[in-house]
Amino acid sequence: MVALGGLVVGGLAVAVAGAGSPDDGLDPSCDRRTSPEPVVAVIDSGVVPLPVVVPRLAAPRIDLTGEEAGRPDPHGTAMAGIVADRAPEARLLDVRVLDEDGRAPADRLAAGVARAVDEGAEVVNVSAEVPAGHPPLVAALRRADREGAVVVLAAGNEGRDLDDDPSWAPVAALPCVVVVGAGDGDGELLGASNRGERTLDVVAPGASVATTGPDGAPTTAVGTSAAAAVVSGRLAAG
Repeated sequence: MVALGGLVVGGLAVAVAGAGSPDDGLDPSCDRRTSPEPVVAVIDSGVVPLPVVVPRLAAPRIDLTGEEAGRPDPHGTAMAGIVADRAPEARLLDVRVLDEDGRAPADRLAAGVARAVDEGAEVVNVSAEVPAGHPPLVAALRRADREGAVVVLAAGNEGRDLDDDPSWAPVAALPCVVVVGAGDGDGELLGASNRGERTLDVVAPGASVATTGPDGAPTTAVGTSAAAAVVSGRLAAG
């Protein structure tokens, strides 16, 4: 885990990403893709095509759920809004993997990451439950790492220590993978956020993050999902 000036948050030495902070938790050895107009893939429940969103879309929605097209769950729109607020030059790649119940089998999540890499995304935001030890997902993350696509993973909101879960070790070791915990406005790790001194790369705001609702009205998002989107936006903004 990256240390920021010796700061200790909730008993952990961590980097803190937020307003005024340049630290995004990315390993300096990551040979990342770059572009003047970076593409951020939002691997989620789908993004509502609001008038303010449509001009930012890099391509039509990629839907891997097999469900009939309908109005997406608000979660994906909220994550896209957080990214867009922090990276005004970025384009968004809408990759739907979460079904109408908000779930994605590990194989589908892996396919979403792989598709985002195929489409040239510089940053891949995964604000979803991550089955870290699933072989196809690990393979997709390793491929993203080799090709310089930065994958930002929400650590999860079960309040557990990911260092105790050996399935996270090979994922956290990849230079182009950033595992994000959620903190409050003072940088304190939220009680619900998963933790892990060896596993987390950064703690980002996740208490009440301003974003856009599915009707276009302002709203807020919480947890490691929101924190991951904050980091994805910062990475895309450079």
